[in-house]
Amino acid sequence: MTVREFGPSNATSSAGSSTGWMAQHAHDRRESRALEARLAREGADAAARRKILEQNAREKRDRVARDADQRRKVEQRKARAETRSDTRRAVLSWVNAHVVELLIYPIAVLSFALAAPAMAAYGTVIFGVTGFLLAGITELGMWAFALAVVASRRRNPHRPVAGLQAGVVVFCLGAGGMNFTHGLHKAGGGWTVGLVMAVVSVAGIVAHQLTLARAPRSHAERRADRLAARAAAKIDRAQHAALRAAATVVAADGTAQLVYHDGTYRLTRYRRLVSPAGHSPTPAEHRDTPVPVASPVRSGPETAATDGAVADSVTSDSGPGDSVSADSAATVVLPAVVRAESGEDHTVDHTVDHAVGTAEWTARYEALPGETKLAKAELFLARSWELGDEPALARVDRMIDAPRTATAAKRNLRGRGILPPSERAGGRAADGRSGLASVSALPSAGELA
Repeated sequence: MTVREFGPSNATSSAGSSTGWMAQHAHDRRESRALEARLAREGADAAARRKILEQNAREKRDRVARDADQRRKVEQRKARAETRSDTRRAVLSWVNAHVVELLIYPIAVLSFALAAPAMAAYGTVIFGVTGFLLAGITELGMWAFALAVVASRRRNPHRPVAGLQAGVVVFCLGAGGMNFTHGLHKAGGGWTVGLVMAVVSVAGIVAHQLTLARAPRSHAERRADRLAARAAAKIDRAQHAALRAAATVVAADGTAQLVYHDGTYRLTRYRRLVSPAGHSPTPAEHRDTPVPVASPVRSGPETAATDGAVADSVTSDSGPGDSVSADSAATVVLPAVVRAESGEDHTVDHTVDHAVGTAEWTARYEALPGETKLAKAELFLARSWELGDEPALARVDRMIDAPRTATAAKRNLRGRGILPPSERAGGRAADGRSGLASVSALPSAGELA
């Protein structure tokens, strides 16, 4: 190294560069501290904002929780108030409906509380240690029958309770008699004591039976019940009289069938049916006349007559001296019985089987309009009657696969005034009367000839 390199000029340049570096370093440090301070402030601000947000969220949660808790408490108070109100209304309603029970049962409890210990002591004197059970027989026995009467009338109002009432009377007499005997023979007792003990023993049960055993009824209700009972009794007598006056049709195979003559009748004091004109329900020609043998007319599957049976005799409600000789010129027309079932046609079906069910008839039926089988059956029968045909109702039912639909359709058409050819020709009207049975006469011997 030479001396030139360490001269004053080089020293000056070295000092200047050192000073510039230090100044730059100081500036960088100041900027770094400023940046750190700014970052610290920003971090503090962010932390403060987070703290504020957390505090706000916490306050919001607390507020929501307080509101929910307050609403829940309000709802609970409201529910409790409604429950108390409902309970109060239910109690008041029950009390209003059971005022009599609330007045009578305390009397019964007091009566039992006074009579039961006395009977228990009396039973101990008679039977010994187990004699206290006598109170259960005398006091509880009559209450068992009394409560059974009330329960039976509430569950089955029309069921008779005479047996239970008899049990109440018997046990009341027994309890009253035993208490009277106890009071009569006890120390310091007598007739007065015995009478008081007997009255106290049965006071509760008597009050119970007078007030609760049967619900009080108004005068109109009692009058309506009496009228209903009289009407039921008269209907029962009329049915028995109709059964006695019914004729008996005996077929060739030995089977028998009753024939009821429907109409309007009056029931006499001897329980016989008499028409308003003064005649018996059995026609006069059915009485004093021998019964000729006649074959009933076969009228298709829907007829209600005894199909294929021959009537041998007709038994009426006549006396033993009513028979006449066989030379009588009167002619008896045997009745054909039609069952009067609810909703069914009461007339005999005299239609002719026109082979319903063939392709032609089926095509005619399926071509008809209508949403139901009944409507289509009505149209089918109406058009067939217009063409002069009268199909058998049973065949029509089989064709449409609906039992009794043709019968209902025929009845509806009759109600509209549309009659089948046989009824238009003969002028026979539909029999719409009700009764145990309807009677339509079979052709007589002259008509068959």
